[in-house]
Amino acid sequence: MAFGRARAKDLEGEINLTSLIDILFIVLIFLMLTTSFASRSGVEISLPKSAQQREAAAPDMIEIELNASGEIFIKGRQRSLEELQAFLAETPDKDVPLALRADELARHGRVVEILDIIRGAGFRKLGIEARAK
Repeated sequence: MAFGRARAKDLEGEINLTSLIDILFIVLIFLMLTTSFASRSGVEISLPKSAQQREAAAPDMIEIELNASGEIFIKGRQRSLEELQAFLAETPDKDVPLALRADELARHGRVVEILDIIRGAGFRKLGIEARAK
């Protein structure tokens, strides 16, 4: 029977991976549940091409969509120019970013009409969406 200190070479540490894997799965589940997923409306729009990349959409962004035949949609619901003007006038926060998604075949004049309404409503942040080349 040997009394004395245990030598360093006799002591081996073990890493318990079970706890580490459990924590990683919990973090993964947390991230999956807290991530917000942006959904697009069902309006068929063929965006024009651009070499610039688009920034991530803000969660409170208002998207105005214009299809090839000149119909305006907000949140998937068709609206007239007057309804668009009323909707924007009723929006209290004019710092909310707006995104105009106009079909590449939409008339330029119709896009200008929408831009005039947005400017007249007092909105300061506007982006025009395009798809990457």
